Amino acid sequence: MSPAPGALSACEIMQMNSRRSSDWSPGVGKDLGAQVSPECATPIFAFNGRDWLWAFGLPIYILIGTARHELSHALAATREGAHVESIHLIPTLTPNNGVLWGYVNWTGTTTWITLAAPYFCDLVTFLLGFWIFSSRITMPHWMRIQVFAIGVLSPAINSVYNYQAVWYNPLADVSRVATTIPPVWVGVWIVLSLAVYCVGILALVKSHAHRNLDPLQHSFISSTRHHRSH
Repeated sequence: MSPAPGALSACEIMQMNSRRSSDWSPGVGKDLGAQVSPECATPIFAFNGRDWLWAFGLPIYILIGTARHELSHALAATREGAHVESIHLIPTLTPNNGVLWGYVNWTGTTTWITLAAPYFCDLVTFLLGFWIFSSRITMPHWMRIQVFAIGVLSPAINSVYNYQAVWYNPLADVSRVATTIPPVWVGVWIVLSLAVYCVGILALVKSHAHRNLDPLQHSFISSTRHHRSH
């Protein structure tokens, strides 16, 4: 909860108490300062119940993920000398492939790089989103939610969704890549990228759980334990 306008934050109160304590007890003031500073230096972010309302924006998030995926194909194809004829970002029912979330039509010769481009893009987007979300960059609460949804969850979900298609769809991107380069390379990429996604998301969840603890409460508990040890 944000303090009322003009009110002191928990960190400011702790810092004032620390300075006051140091006036009559240098040792205590030093101890409290050691406990308070790390917490106050870390921006506190916590999801709240209203954040789940963003789930109603799922169609928009899907459209953004589809655009990232298909534009990656288009950019890679163009870089390889192909001519992109059309880009479709709206779900389409096709006679041979069922429902496609999006697709790109191009003419010209391309390599497996064009097929794999969205998954390279997913990993880069995820790493960038992870860095922004976990950094101390100041931004509104709603904006950090978008970083988590679009920069962290979206690329991970896109890759996982397309990786699993390799088991039953020979026309899927990953399946076609595996027919062009050694399948073991594709398998290594899948395992390593999935590991990055899992470890990264779990790290953010763990960090988020730590930040949910009120800094004044954390400082009080830490300082109490410290003084009990003497």
